[in-house]
Amino acid sequence: MPYVLGLRARHPGLSDLASDAPRGRQHTARTIGKAISDLYNPAQVDVMKRLDGLLSDVDAPR
Repeated sequence: MPYVLGLRARHPGLSDLASDAPRGRQHTARTIGKAISDLYNPAQVDVMKRLDGLLSDVDAPR
């Protein structure tokens, strides 16, 4: 988690990859989802999903 937070601090554009996507956010989400499922095994995908949930908690307004 600290490593990912550091990456996000150094590269804020990583938090919104679809901000300027020519085909829109839905297309970008499908493309990234397909790439993740092609490149990573189910255990790695599970870790990414858990990390996403933890990051959502950090980003939530208080």
